[in-house]
Amino acid sequence: MNWKRWRWTYWTDLFRRRKLARDLDDELNAHVQFEIQRRIGEGQSPDEARRAALRDVRSLDSVKEATRDAWTWTSIERLMQDLRYAARTLLKTPVFTGIAILSLALGIGANTAIFSLVNALLLRTLPVSHPEELVLLTSYSREYRVGDFAYPDYLRLRDQTQVFSGLLGAGSGNRMEVDLGNRTDRPQIQIVTGNYFTVLGVQPLQGRLLVADDDNAPVAVISHGFWQRSFGGDPSAVGKSLMIHGSLCAIVGVAPPEFHGDSAGEATDVWMSLGMQQAVTFSRFDMRKVRYVTWANMIGRLKPGMTIEQARAEVAPLVAQIHESAGTSPDKDYLHHIVMEPGGRGFAEMRERLQAPLIILMTVVALVLLMACTNLASLLLARAASRQREIATRLAIGASRMRVIRQLLTESVLLALIGGAFGLLLAMWINRFLLNLVSQGFVTITINLSPDGRILLFTSAVSVLTGILFGLTPAIQAVRRDAGPALKTTSRTIAGRTRRGWLRNVLIFAQVALSLVLLTAGALFVRTVRNLKTVDTGFAAGNVLSVGIAPHRTAGPAQEADLAARLIDRLSAIPGIRSATVAVNATLGLAGSGVYGLEIEGYTPKNEDDQRARANWVGPRYFETLGMSVLQGREFSMADTLNSSGVVIVNQTMARHYFGEESAIGKRIRFNKRDHEIVGVVRDAKYRELREVSPRMVFFAFLQYPNGVRNVEVRTDDNPLAFAETVRSAIKQVDPQLDAFEVATVAQRIDRKLTPEYLVADISGFFSGLTLLLVCIGIYGTLSYSVAGRTNEIGVRMALGAKRSSVLLLILRDILWTLIAGLAVGLAGALAAGRVVESLLFGLKPNDPVTLTFVVLLVAAVALLAGYIPARRATRVDPVSALRAE
Repeated sequence: MNWKRWRWTYWTDLFRRRKLARDLDDELNAHVQFEIQRRIGEGQSPDEARRAALRDVRSLDSVKEATRDAWTWTSIERLMQDLRYAARTLLKTPVFTGIAILSLALGIGANTAIFSLVNALLLRTLPVSHPEELVLLTSYSREYRVGDFAYPDYLRLRDQTQVFSGLLGAGSGNRMEVDLGNRTDRPQIQIVTGNYFTVLGVQPLQGRLLVADDDNAPVAVISHGFWQRSFGGDPSAVGKSLMIHGSLCAIVGVAPPEFHGDSAGEATDVWMSLGMQQAVTFSRFDMRKVRYVTWANMIGRLKPGMTIEQARAEVAPLVAQIHESAGTSPDKDYLHHIVMEPGGRGFAEMRERLQAPLIILMTVVALVLLMACTNLASLLLARAASRQREIATRLAIGASRMRVIRQLLTESVLLALIGGAFGLLLAMWINRFLLNLVSQGFVTITINLSPDGRILLFTSAVSVLTGILFGLTPAIQAVRRDAGPALKTTSRTIAGRTRRGWLRNVLIFAQVALSLVLLTAGALFVRTVRNLKTVDTGFAAGNVLSVGIAPHRTAGPAQEADLAARLIDRLSAIPGIRSATVAVNATLGLAGSGVYGLEIEGYTPKNEDDQRARANWVGPRYFETLGMSVLQGREFSMADTLNSSGVVIVNQTMARHYFGEESAIGKRIRFNKRDHEIVGVVRDAKYRELREVSPRMVFFAFLQYPNGVRNVEVRTDDNPLAFAETVRSAIKQVDPQLDAFEVATVAQRIDRKLTPEYLVADISGFFSGLTLLLVCIGIYGTLSYSVAGRTNEIGVRMALGAKRSSVLLLILRDILWTLIAGLAVGLAGALAAGRVVESLLFGLKPNDPVTLTFVVLLVAAVALLAGYIPARRATRVDPVSALRAE
């Protein structure tokens, strides 16, 4: 069969169907006239000849139907007829139609919204040439994941391997102040190697992109968004210069609008060459020349025909050589081995951060959709019972059961498609809410969540499958009954006889069980966030402002120490500020700072880890400013300078680990070939994450290690954000070259740390509440149809003396045992689901009795309330009117 020819014939016949119908009529009439003339010629009278011709042709209408059945486009006509009839039927029952569409819009809209986020962050590849050829390289020490690479090792991997057609290096992005000439802006800046765009396969929109020769030149490429925002899309922007911390950087090109960077969700505004590395990183030395500083994240492009397995096999020996070449240096452990994985989606930091919450949310909304589908099935089942007389009539006059099933399926699919359309509109609103929620972290998430082909296909497929899968069973149930008895009874009697259908009870049972599981999960996540918000951090977060500072690149240790002292004095003098201090790492910003090779007085290390500890370098009054309790000894003072004896302060965990029950005060720690006396012990605190178990922590006096003022912390009497501009101004007054590039309260830092938990708790809580609404809709709609169908029965009972309370209990009894069974199974499901998400909980167990009791009572109350409303309506039936209607 020639498929193309058939397809062409199909569509041409479809658009010529009226002409074909006229041609058929003309052909049949011509055939009849020919038979008449032939018979007249044989001697028959005209009347006899006409009767005989029509008898031979039999029925013209039958011939026409048989001929039309052979045409290719009749299925489309039948579908259009079914759709028109379905639309008229749905319009006649606006309450049923509205409830069904609302349920489906909520379920499909929730799935579309979360899938849009999953698609943008987890599934979509980078808009580059042949993304399937890209691989992501991640460094690992012997014990933990490092992630990035030192530049000398990047060069060896780039130049001494034969598996890559190119290997790029890219630093982490930072939002920094840039002078544009007539004004300043704070774009997201990323340092990249000159072959960055070449390896990715990106073409310029304006000018040119970076090339390998640009590694030693101060040049940059700007994004399309930054070009439009800061230069109004002016082509003359290419050739202009940006100034960052006194260094000029020439703009050589504009990236295409679809390219936002090498990681989904993180939009870069400016890509700067390695020649700007020191200006952007505030480093006093060129990080390209040292191995102990890792900063380059790497993506490689495999040569044609090369596989990841082959690349791993070739790179492994070189990594072993790099590891061995470090000798006895402590840096040796930084690169023990690497992991190579597909890199078409870019760097994985944002994906790893949000992957678990998004998978959980996708599961939650899938269950919400299942709830909506059971609602649809319950409503269709109840509606089919009330339409039994209509269905029986259609079967009695010759319609096949398959034809009736097809009509009922058309109605359910039409409902699902309308619900999907409204769900798509709802998803657009939910998307904006989701984007605002997940963008509360340290890096603003920039993704396009507008519907694309994949989203539309997903929504359409979900809608059609929903209509078919959950409309099929009610349709089959509707045509299985014998048409004869149905025609002899009224619609209300029929509906009354089907009120105890097991399928309807199963659907209500499923709704109750699912809602209990979802509500339990949502309640556990909400309580987890509350526990994390109230966890003992070891410091007083209220009224503390943290300000990130770009340090001097040329100042020496003495100048840095003097600068820190002047900053502390100037900020402390501001009215409303209780105390001020400086630190290398901001509160809850300790990403990976640590020290190794520690020698502890009187302690014999058991392994290398025994000589490691987390570390921070802080100024005088640091613990007072943060509200951290000094349990023994003292904190640092202005007297702890470059010329004084080395001093350190340790936390409880470190003191207990090395000295047990002995006092740590006066003990000595040797680090960096220098002895330090322990002058204080502070209470354990949270240094990186709120969930972490307190590690060993050592604080060095900043004035003894003045390696650049990077953070200022101040405690205020009032709202700390009200002092933000005052603090910025005071910093500039101390030194105009200082740039305060990040201002946030410690409370905001805590909220930012909780972004994934907020995402899961808020969205699962919202959709868990949505399931309660769906349960109400399902039970209310089902019992409303049941009550309407049992009007005659209820009227007879009340005419015979039944009390209103008896009728009320009769109706509620239909769902009572179903409710109890649903709660029991839902409770078991909630316990099982709790074990799956136990790793995401904090401060409570998945079988927490308070949570489970609250949720069970809530679901039971809502279900009974939803059933009470139609049951209450049933008690108001007028017996006389009900009997007369029959």
